[in-house]
Amino acid sequence: MKKDVRGSGHRAQWAGDLRNSAMVLVNRLVTLYEETNPEGGEAAAANKNDRANEALAEAGDLVRKLVGWAIDHQVGLAAASRPFAGNITEPYDNAVLEADDHRHELMGARMWFSQDIPVPIQRQALLNALFANVGAIPMFLNFALRDAITGLQYGDVAPLLAPDKAYRRYGREQVNLQLAALGFISYRVGLGQRVGDATEDVARNYSVSPDAVRSWRRRVANDLGEAKVTRAKDSARQTGRRRRALPNAMAGGSEISSSKMETWEKKYGDVALQEAGRRFQTLTREKRGA
Repeated sequence: MKKDVRGSGHRAQWAGDLRNSAMVLVNRLVTLYEETNPEGGEAAAANKNDRANEALAEAGDLVRKLVGWAIDHQVGLAAASRPFAGNITEPYDNAVLEADDHRHELMGARMWFSQDIPVPIQRQALLNALFANVGAIPMFLNFALRDAITGLQYGDVAPLLAPDKAYRRYGREQVNLQLAALGFISYRVGLGQRVGDATEDVARNYSVSPDAVRSWRRRVANDLGEAKVTRAKDSARQTGRRRRALPNAMAGGSEISSSKMETWEKKYGDVALQEAGRRFQTLTREKRGA
């Protein structure tokens, strides 16, 4: 007797009135499509980027609801070291017969948030997804990615995946740690600390000069974008202000969960700063020795 697999994986997440919830998303996507038509002129261009981002997010939600199970199936095939089994005409083709099994979907669902998937399986899962092209990736990019990923299996690195040959003083993780440093400063300013003192604290933990830390604002913005830096700093400052106002808020009857406070400290507290500083120093030494 086959195992009852109903309600597993993505299917369990969207149990209930799937049809109606999907139609809500479809109707919103149609509205966004109509409102952003270039034929509408300047009026249709207003907030177009925000509406494009909304449409992509809504489409992603719709895909997860309706075909998340199929994506799980492709990931599960990859876990079994099996390629995408497309429209094969031979009814007795072994690849199709072996792909016609619920276990692939169930395996893919279990892997959705896994962190330790072997690289060969990750590559095959990505290839399977690209062949299905559920994300409607433009075909020029889809073909290039498929070719580049396949080449890695033979030791070939296509230009698309090759690292930039230009020398960079800081690697990607270092830049992200510099962004974190700006957040540490903003959080402490939100707590009431002076900017200069907060900058010195971060500089001491990162083992750099305060002037170097101050220079990171522009450097990180050039690498990651002004908007990302601004959001990170504003979020950290607001969190610091909330943390600072906590005693008064609790005295007024507001309930702040201990888990939320732990989350704040885990991201911006002294221990987080010390760990980030040590990691930055390690990466800096490795970079110099490279």
